[in-house]
Amino acid sequence: MTPIDLAPAASSQLRPSDIRWWSPGRIVRRAVSIWRRDGVGGIWDRTLAEFGYRRIELLRIEVDPLSSDVVGDIQLDVLEHAQVEEYLLFHPGHSRVDVAVRLQGGDVCHCARREGRIVSVAWTTMRPHVVRYVGQIIPIEADEVYLYDAFTPPEWRSNNLMTTLIRSLAKQYQCSGKRHVIMAVRRHNRSMSRVAAKLGARPYAVMTSARRTA
Repeated sequence: MTPIDLAPAASSQLRPSDIRWWSPGRIVRRAVSIWRRDGVGGIWDRTLAEFGYRRIELLRIEVDPLSSDVVGDIQLDVLEHAQVEEYLLFHPGHSRVDVAVRLQGGDVCHCARREGRIVSVAWTTMRPHVVRYVGQIIPIEADEVYLYDAFTPPEWRSNNLMTTLIRSLAKQYQCSGKRHVIMAVRRHNRSMSRVAAKLGARPYAVMTSARRTA
């Protein structure tokens, strides 16, 4: 696995909504949350990120050997424009404008539902994708689809939902000629690393940044 030299993303002005005001109590709570999820390594990575050094791995998943069995009473579908409000209730960290822009640009939000309620999501795109964390662009080949912003709430993370969701969407894209699902994972992201391992993902490149990004 070798470092990859990718195009820098276009610079963007820092918005007021991007600014977080920290207090000692908030720092402690954040550190405890990271430690529980990603261990000491996760805290170390985020400390380095605050000083400008950031690192992610690019992983490639072969779609051909994947099965797409659905777990229990889970239903799979894609988010429609009329369901943006529902998505924002599930994932309030995103803005209505950002979600609308993604959908209008052709990106797809794949949803896993239980009793009609969204319990896990993953976005895919076939366009070059800006990774703001490192301020670079990932080019997407004709036989690839890029997976990003995969999210399952903590209370649902022991149900194998993300693995099932990615297997299902990979099979759908295989029917349209795609051979690989690409994803970027931060070091020490335990939950996504476990999902990637179950899917047989293989690292093929590293992206780093040695500067602060918006």
